[in-house]
Amino acid sequence: MKRLKVVSDAFRSIGYHDDSQTLEVEFKNGHVYSYPKVPKRLHTRFINAESQGNFFHSYIRPVHKGIAMGVDKDTVATDEEVLD
Repeated sequence: MKRLKVVSDAFRSIGYHDDSQTLEVEFKNGHVYSYPKVPKRLHTRFINAESQGNFFHSYIRPVHKGIAMGVDKDTVATDEEVLD
């Protein structure tokens, strides 16, 4: 899954697969977690949140079980794809 780099204190990159409704998050420590069955609207709110860390801990982590994917630096987006 392609992830986009984000400007965040908690995350390096965030990706989403529409068909499977899977959210993928790379934390600053390099660990990647997959969160299945996350609605698209929740992903959109997450990306646009003023604090993605606070949003994640309030709305995603308590409801959606994360699956550890390890460290995968090959799927991180380039610097040109940084989200504001």
